[in-house]
Amino acid sequence: MNLKKMAYRTIEFSRKVAFNGMRKEATHYILPDLPSAITPQLRELFYKTVPTNQRIITIAACRHTPSTLKKEIDQLDTNRILLVGGNEKQDASLSSEHALTIIREHSNLIPWCVWDPNSVDSQNRLLDKQQAGAMGVVTQPLFTTRAWNNIQTVDINIECIAGIPLISSRKNFMFWLDLLEGDTESFISDPVLCHSLDYFHEPMTQQNAPLLYANSYLEQLLSLEVVQGVHFMPMNNTKVLNNILTDNF
Repeated sequence: MNLKKMAYRTIEFSRKVAFNGMRKEATHYILPDLPSAITPQLRELFYKTVPTNQRIITIAACRHTPSTLKKEIDQLDTNRILLVGGNEKQDASLSSEHALTIIREHSNLIPWCVWDPNSVDSQNRLLDKQQAGAMGVVTQPLFTTRAWNNIQTVDINIECIAGIPLISSRKNFMFWLDLLEGDTESFISDPVLCHSLDYFHEPMTQQNAPLLYANSYLEQLLSLEVVQGVHFMPMNNTKVLNNILTDNF
């Protein structure tokens, strides 16, 4: 499989991505649910620049009760959403599974969920989301041996879009690791992760490390039969994003 033949080539929307310009190679843009990063002005720009059929809006279950979730999905100008659990859970917060059930029962939206294949209990959590009505899944970056094993062995019967982080430096790599569930220290000795970090160790290759690493990671993703799309998470690294898309089309 090559990138051009992937059913989905999604890009996480951000200020830097917005000013990078719309890429014709992208099938969709995903608007994150990050109040600290997605300002009202940036959200407005998303709706102005991204066509309706290319929008994927992220909804955090933790911010909702059943009534507020129904109200929000009724107002969305899109046909596809990404449901995340969120980090601001309260006693009355919905679980991802409950939110997915509500979305399927009360709308015609296509709900995707998220999945961290690096986590210990990832298999059961993904299966629960599938049973609740998720029609697609976007993965966290596959940083560990467990993640690469899980994506190939877990019974995924919905569309699978694998996340690809466009990492700019070793420091940036560690930032990504801190976002994962579990103890970062436990990941450091993982052979897959150690090999990845090696890209950002050698002085002679550090300048090209972001692109070399991204291309190697992408090549591995494209070899997996279960993967039907890739989700680019460039943060501020739009240079590598542009290089990858240009080189593959």
